[in-house]
Amino acid sequence: MPWTFNPFTGKLDQTAASGGGSGGNPFDQSLNTTDSPQFDGGYITGTGKLAVTSTSSNYGQLQIINPAVGEASVILANNAYGAGGNITSNSGTNNVWAFGVGTFGVDASHFTIGNLTNEAVFDMSPDGSIGIAGGLTATGVAVSGNLNAGGTISASNIGSAAAKSVPTSGNATSTQVVLGSDTRLTDSRTPIAHTHPLSALTQSSATSGQVPQWNGTAWVATTPTGTTDASALTTGTLPDARLSSNVVTLTGTQTLTNKSISSGQITGLGTASTKDIPSSGNASATQVVYGSDTRLTDSRTPTSHTHALSDLTQSSATTGQVATWNGTAWAAATPASSTDASALTTGTLSDSRLSSNVLLLTGSQTITGTKTITPAAGSSALIASNVTHTTSAPILDLTQTWNASAVAFSAIKLSVTNTASATASALLDLAVGGISQLRVTPAKQIQLFNSRTDASNYECGVLDWTTNTNALTIGTQKAGTGTARRVRLNSAENIDYYISDSSRVFQMATNGNVSFSPLTWQYYSGAGDPTTSTTPWNNGSSYCALWRNTTTGVVKLWVNNAGTMVSVALS
Repeated sequence: MPWTFNPFTGKLDQTAASGGGSGGNPFDQSLNTTDSPQFDGGYITGTGKLAVTSTSSNYGQLQIINPAVGEASVILANNAYGAGGNITSNSGTNNVWAFGVGTFGVDASHFTIGNLTNEAVFDMSPDGSIGIAGGLTATGVAVSGNLNAGGTISASNIGSAAAKSVPTSGNATSTQVVLGSDTRLTDSRTPIAHTHPLSALTQSSATSGQVPQWNGTAWVATTPTGTTDASALTTGTLPDARLSSNVVTLTGTQTLTNKSISSGQITGLGTASTKDIPSSGNASATQVVYGSDTRLTDSRTPTSHTHALSDLTQSSATTGQVATWNGTAWAAATPASSTDASALTTGTLSDSRLSSNVLLLTGSQTITGTKTITPAAGSSALIASNVTHTTSAPILDLTQTWNASAVAFSAIKLSVTNTASATASALLDLAVGGISQLRVTPAKQIQLFNSRTDASNYECGVLDWTTNTNALTIGTQKAGTGTARRVRLNSAENIDYYISDSSRVFQMATNGNVSFSPLTWQYYSGAGDPTTSTTPWNNGSSYCALWRNTTTGVVKLWVNNAGTMVSVALS
């Protein structure tokens, strides 16, 4: 008779129904054997097959339930005995297998598979983690959760990679897969060869205008000698436009002022938590990494970062060179001369770097254009200090051409505003050996010195409007230890005195004659006395002259008085 499983009692009931019909089973389920079964203490024994059939779509065909927390499993064995107790296989414990919930004493929520030899060989937890205590041979195993192994995983077809191990601790070797704690995934490694834009460099203590320069040991921020040190300029000519307005040029007018496992062997997980292995390629953020992960050896582009000058290698630089863009890359090069004159802050510009239009202290130069010199208070505007010469070399050699009849020219002009000055002040003071020879004073006086010790001891000739008010005085002066000197007029021609441009009143002729106007005084001589026809009395009446009679030796003053010669003897 068939056996019918009663889901309400949890027992097998023997009913009159046959085949797999309802037989009083409200769930239309049956447990049948092909031979006569025997029920003994909850076990079905027999030599035939056990079949479970069900027409219900719910709850499963076979339910194994343990009302208490404990083992709920199925045991499979061959060549075995001891059903209902400790099952023993005549072929050994390896032939007795069990699977189910809570098998072999593991957590009651775990599903396990094992045999009496190794017990829980396979252990799967509710979160999808799988533990493998023994060996697992698999073809095409894909893992979506975590896979933990205390032994090894061998695979004949788990991808194309060879078997790989997991390090028990520390970093993986080149033949192992990498744990998420591998320091190489987050270490501050030395970047591979790469380039940086200038914005990637940190300030590195640089100040405005400084550049990276190799000092013989490292790159440091420094003021470029090629751009701010004028003494470093050795070639080229500085354009006039780069000179400040305080520099004198030779031309112009100026004013001067101061997911999966490809294949491999995983051993010893160490202390890391359970992690997935990528099925192929690189691991994700939650997976462990193979030693073949390209990120471990790739020529990656570094993340945005900066470098101090000390991080730069020498890059073939020699002392004094700077980093210069050559059109393709930054390279060490000798700094070029600056084109911005305002950047020069140190050093001295060599004269050879100046154009020929710059006025120098030494050398011969020709200056064109008007130069206005405004000295500082208490300073001389122009000091010309010459050396000893053995040939004529004027300290001032001035030439000028006047060519405009309607223009009143001035070759040398000096205008002094005499707000206050000492009496000994001079507009012009020409000296020899420090002793004044010719002075022009603000008091309308020209002094030509015979000797001069100081302003209180001298003797000089004078031409002035000061000695006699509103009268031009020509004479000599003395002061202190000076001696009074006479005035002597020497002339190679007549000396005439005029009241106006056309009225001569006095003349001293080269022959010694003296004449006055309207009387003319002259000295003549001849044998006998003169007559009205004798020169100069033949010029007309009122002509007066001295005559010496060379026969008698008498000198008389003769006058032609309206045609009559009148004389006065001089004793």
